[in-house]
Amino acid sequence: MLSQNITGAKIVGDFIATTLGPRGMDKLLYDTDDADDGLGNYFEVTNNGAYLLKRLPFQSPGGRVIARVAAAQEERCGDGTTTTAIYASEILRAVEPLIEQGLHPTTIASGIKEAVTIATETIHAESRPVTLSDDELLTAVAQTTLQGKTAEPILDTLSQWSVEAVRTLAQEHESEVRVNTDLVQIESLRSGTITDTELVDGMVLKKSFAGNYEPTNLDNPNIAVVTQGFARAEAIRHRLSSDSHSSTQTVTYDLSDPDSVDAFADFEVEHVTELLEPLIAADVDVVLVGDRVEDELLPYFDAAEIAVVRNARTDRMQKVARATGATINTHLRDFDSTDTGKTARLERRRYPGIEQNALLFWGGAGEQVVSVLAHGSTWMSGWELERNIMNAIRSVSAAVESGHVVPGGGAIEITVARQLREDAPAVGGRESLVIEAVADALEGIPKTLARNAGMDLVNTLTTLRAAHWNSRKETGVLGQERVVGNVVEQGILEPATSKRYALEAAASVATTILRIDDVLPASS
Repeated sequence: MLSQNITGAKIVGDFIATTLGPRGMDKLLYDTDDADDGLGNYFEVTNNGAYLLKRLPFQSPGGRVIARVAAAQEERCGDGTTTTAIYASEILRAVEPLIEQGLHPTTIASGIKEAVTIATETIHAESRPVTLSDDELLTAVAQTTLQGKTAEPILDTLSQWSVEAVRTLAQEHESEVRVNTDLVQIESLRSGTITDTELVDGMVLKKSFAGNYEPTNLDNPNIAVVTQGFARAEAIRHRLSSDSHSSTQTVTYDLSDPDSVDAFADFEVEHVTELLEPLIAADVDVVLVGDRVEDELLPYFDAAEIAVVRNARTDRMQKVARATGATINTHLRDFDSTDTGKTARLERRRYPGIEQNALLFWGGAGEQVVSVLAHGSTWMSGWELERNIMNAIRSVSAAVESGHVVPGGGAIEITVARQLREDAPAVGGRESLVIEAVADALEGIPKTLARNAGMDLVNTLTTLRAAHWNSRKETGVLGQERVVGNVVEQGILEPATSKRYALEAAASVATTILRIDDVLPASS
């Protein structure tokens, strides 16, 4: 069973390794439920490691464990998912011969733990400090994340935006910096090209106004946010129960009598208008509703010049509320003028070719929110661009929060591998063999970068080791140029936490797999 789990882990690592680096390959995903013509109606192309690991149904238990742990790396650091999967699979590949030679899995697990301790200390020692004001270093981190991605054609622009977004959202507490990336909103449109993508200082909603009142621009509009929808029957029922101080009341109208019909219409108008009175009194310009608003009610909003956004997603409503300072109410009858939010300007854009609208809330009276309106010729390219931008922002925020970066291009892995080999004899025992195996495993990153760039693996690895032996620790694989060189001079930098967390997660999952001696079915 252990052998099967290791094999499954290696399959995951080999599968995802081809996407690593600026010359990594893409994967095509298609819907297996609708694939009569080979691809089906749904397919997309991506090289995002986290997305691939989340979407693909790996059968092996070992493969599933690696996929889940590696995918979690994206949430933690924004980047390093592929690195985590490669680390884990290469560690298991490197220790497999030791198992075949009779080394017990628990001894190997102990050796891996020792190796991680040495490695994390080395990463910290070799890292260089970075602050919010370090434009060059932070931009380099973003560029390293975006290289080889869909976003590469506007790499410089997106890198600058990523740094700007992090600076906008950063909160400094004494000596620590925290960045809430939950306040980043990215919307994609199948319109124009990737070069039309823009940064918005505020919130973007891919929504349109309901009804006939559709203002194009509103200066300093008041915003109300309500979760429940509006229906005539509900409005009238609420008024009837309020009048009678009872939960139920029956009113009968003879609809064959014209006067009775007019009376009912007047009754409806009176009570629907009453429902809108809190909005009118608070001078609300736009109301976001988390559910439906009946078409029959929209004319009342139009008459009051209140623009309606209906069926808004909960997470979007929450961000609009945070950006504008609005208070979210369950129902309109709970609304008070103090619940109103405000934005500097609201802009409505229409894209006739795709029958799409976007609402841009520029600025706001609440928290800082940063949005990117991503454009692409297809939905697929737009979605991939969304993932690329979010990864870059998370990588920059990880660098700022940790305050340290390390050389990329496999340079830090070669440095750590050398340190592990130097320290292994001092550890002694069989664990020293495991530490040397982990050193071999870490060199899987520069080897993968070289392989994906079409470079000679033996020459590349030999050159890297020689350079680091001569204290040229910034030497790594320059995938774009297909040479070995100084990665720091070329702006290839990664957050130190990304490497440390990736190694710790990989070691943890490798240890978990090594300790599994049986897989048993269990009832849910």
